[in-house]
Amino acid sequence: MCGICGFYSFDKENNVDQKKKFLSSMSKKLEHRGPDAIGYYNKENVYLGHTRLSIIDLDKRSNQPFLSDDNKKILIFNGEIYNFQKIKKILLDKGLNFRTSGDTEVLLKSYEFWGEKMLDYIDGMFAFTIVDFNKGIFFSARDHFGQKPFFYTFQNGSFIFSSELTSLMMHPQVSKEIKIENIISYLHHDSFVGDQTPLKDVYKLEPSEY
Repeated sequence: MCGICGFYSFDKENNVDQKKKFLSSMSKKLEHRGPDAIGYYNKENVYLGHTRLSIIDLDKRSNQPFLSDDNKKILIFNGEIYNFQKIKKILLDKGLNFRTSGDTEVLLKSYEFWGEKMLDYIDGMFAFTIVDFNKGIFFSARDHFGQKPFFYTFQNGSFIFSSELTSLMMHPQVSKEIKIENIISYLHHDSFVGDQTPLKDVYKLEPSEY
């Protein structure tokens, strides 16, 4: 289990130090998910945080946020790719090279080779975000059965996401207003249905959604 969080700020203000504090607060709320390492990344208006629980690959080179060889793409990832060895062999046969032995780099290289169609190839439990500076996009996805959580919101000029609501709420632009209709729905169904959460304008990626 790891923790991911971050945001993209659409505003033109430069308050980088302040935004780094927001990211630090969000990430620290996820330390229980990943006590082995904590990492941060900031470029332009992109802010990413990751707390790591090392299981498959203990090498520090697999710490996240994880950068591509050309530094133009970056990944934060929570979960495990069950068939990463099989995918790695396919990509090696296609001429791609690897500098680590775990599934994190395989996930990023899969995106580099297949783009969004990578989801047709990977098998596992995961929630991730890849920032592609070449294309200017955030690409976020959740596994097919929804085993790994991903919460997000568009509020006050920012796209903000995290593995947990408590972390998301550490960003001051996230509204803490309760959505009563969702609470009533929860009492009926004993769960938050679809993309619902307890908070107004805060959603979760549904299983298989990206």
